[in-house]
Amino acid sequence: MTIVLWAFFALAFLGVYALTLAFNERVVDDTNAMEIFSSSACLVLLALFKLTGKISQYWVLFKASTREDAI
Repeated sequence: MTIVLWAFFALAFLGVYALTLAFNERVVDDTNAMEIFSSSACLVLLALFKLTGKISQYWVLFKASTREDAI
């Protein structure tokens, strides 16, 4: 499950990266808009990274606590 979650994160990262490149191609003359969009995309990826890590941590702890041989 954690591998699937991190694979989804990697796909989202690639999607946001491609979206940022496409945005930068369309807004060539406005460097302020490019910087704002890029920094917003980085913040979105940081939030998604933290969320993916928390969900992965929860999943590992959940699976460890529901094992049959758990104490």
